[in-house]
Amino acid sequence: MWRPFFQPYHLIIVQDGDPSKTIKVPEGFDYELYNRNDINRILGPKASCISFKDSACRCFGFMVSKKKYIYTIDDDCFVSLSPLFPQILLLF
Repeated sequence: MWRPFFQPYHLIIVQDGDPSKTIKVPEGFDYELYNRNDINRILGPKASCISFKDSACRCFGFMVSKKKYIYTIDDDCFVSLSPLFPQILLLF
C-alpha cells in the first residue's frame, strides 16, 4: 500500500535489529539499505553515538542523506484506510 507514496523517491532504509537478517525491498524502488555493520564500518569508533535501542538509528539516515527534505516512518506506521483521511495517517 505504500508503493504509490514512496516509489517516486530515493529511500534510505536504516535496519535496526539483527544485521544478519536480510531485508527484502520490493522491485521498483530506488534505495540504500544500511544496518549496524554498515554504520560501524562508516563511522568507526564514533558508531556508538547511533543507538539501536530506540529510534535514534534514523539519525544515521539523516546523516547520509543529501536531499533537501527528509520524511521518516517507522515499522509501526500504516496507510489510512479511512475516507476521512485521504492522505497518509501515521498510527503509533
